[in-house]
Amino acid sequence: MISSTALLLAAGYAALLRQAIRVWRRIPETAIDDSWRPQTRISVLIPARNESENIGACLESVLKQAYPPELTEVIVIDDHSEDETAAMVRAVRDPRLKLLQLADFPEYLLPEVALKKQAVTLGVHRAGGELIVCTDADCIVPADWLRYHAWCFERGNCLFTGGPVNFFRESSLLERFQSLDYLGMMLLTGTGIFTGHFHLSNGANLSYSRKAFLDAGGYEDNRHLGSGDDWLLSMKMAKRFPGRIQFLKNAAAAVRTRAMPTLKTFIRQRKRWASKSGAYHQWRLVGTQGLVFLLCWSLLLGLIALPWAGSLALSLLLVAWTVKGLADYFFLREGAVFFDRRDLLQSYIQAQFLHVLYFAGIGLAGLFFRQYQWKGRVSR
Repeated sequence: MISSTALLLAAGYAALLRQAIRVWRRIPETAIDDSWRPQTRISVLIPARNESENIGACLESVLKQAYPPELTEVIVIDDHSEDETAAMVRAVRDPRLKLLQLADFPEYLLPEVALKKQAVTLGVHRAGGELIVCTDADCIVPADWLRYHAWCFERGNCLFTGGPVNFFRESSLLERFQSLDYLGMMLLTGTGIFTGHFHLSNGANLSYSRKAFLDAGGYEDNRHLGSGDDWLLSMKMAKRFPGRIQFLKNAAAAVRTRAMPTLKTFIRQRKRWASKSGAYHQWRLVGTQGLVFLLCWSLLLGLIALPWAGSLALSLLLVAWTVKGLADYFFLREGAVFFDRRDLLQSYIQAQFLHVLYFAGIGLAGLFFRQYQWKGRVSR
């Protein structure tokens, strides 16, 4: 019974990934005309909390953009850092750079409100740019990053653009697993936005019209949730401005960051992401996640039941694992080619088993354990 269920779920999973590959290949690559000259004033927002180890490299990459300096401002919003983050920002001498400390604005410090969302909201309110471009303080952005976002805004008539993110400098199997997982996440982000079936995004690489953000009410309806400053905002903007959302499909615009170095920090991060699953109101996204969750549990339970299984059940379970494995491989290969990270596929087999354990475990945690700890705070 378990093995046959696993095989049916694996077949459905493979069909979904096959369709996702087809859609991904249909998404046109974002390309900038050589003759184009940007006109949009941009405000880069970087919310930061306890990022003294990373903020210097982040700012260096942001301030070296191939974008007109007179059209750029960079705002770091320090969210009650307990290290030298604010001091390091102050030490950077650049007229485009501003530092806002959330603690200095008590009107934003409301009870039961996620402070990162309040930090972003403060930045939007104080921004002078027409286009808001966001990244995280632990990220490195490419030189043409702002040009790509401005191009989507000016020529693509977009009010919200989600860009690609990938990991780099992996030094362990756990980090390579996260990189492979992220390849798949980026493909799903692109296909979901392109089809309009669901809208994902990553706060490390996104942009939106300042006016559209304010007109849509920002985070007013979900500011109590500790996470979701990216995905939930993209869903809201897509509903408010249908047809004005785009995925920036070009690896040259990809923002890089580091994977979680330890199992403990990895679990905390993914619990934080899973905590907002109850706020999703897109049945295709919820259905896809449910299918993967049930598939992973059926594969695990099938392994547990092996001592009592007959030859038919064993064969069905083996086929189910194979179907999932092949589907994942061809899907992730698309992402590896896009990001020029074919080297990650060398860790694919080990990562396949980690993926089943991860999705089954984090799925349960997201359902029953909504509280999580992140950067010294306990949130829900």
